[in-house]
This record gives sequence, structure tokens and C-alpha cells, in this order.
Amino acid sequence: MSGRKQAGDSWSNASRQLADLVRTERLAQQSSQESVAREARLATSTVRKIESNSIREPGVFTVLALLRALGLPLSAVEDLVSEDRADT
Repeated sequence: MSGRKQAGDSWSNASRQLADLVRTERLAQQSSQESVAREARLATSTVRKIESNSIREPGVFTVLALLRALGLPLSAVEDLVSEDRADT
């Protein structure tokens, strides 16, 4: 079966931090997962899985849609990636 190469542990810290960022920002805005999903044009289950860190490597367009829906700048995730990669 052909598929996307998994990054493994090198992105696990960034993935956890993304989950925390999305959940923390959503709660700070007093938004539901459903409303964020609707705004981002994603399935509610996708938002739930990202927040629970069940999706370890969400697609770039998924992350961008979440950032837009939450009103966060791209730099919010650039920092996560930079911090994680510096640890390797």
C-alpha cells in the first residue's frame, strides 16, 4: 500500500502543541468544536481528532483552515515547527 511517509517522533512534540493550541484558543473564544469546524469547513470529527492529538500529521490546508477559523496568524504554527525541529 502506497501512502504518505510518516515523520514519526520528529513531529510528535509539534503535533501535541498544535492540539493544545487549537483547544486552548477555541476554549478562550468560548467556541464549540462544531462551530470551529463549520467556520473552517472541516468535519467536527477532524477538529476533535486534532485536539486529541489523534491526527499526528494534519494536512497543511487543514491547519490553515483551522488557523483562519480561530483568527490565528500563520506564525502560531511556524513557532511550533521551529521549536520541535530545534530539538532534533
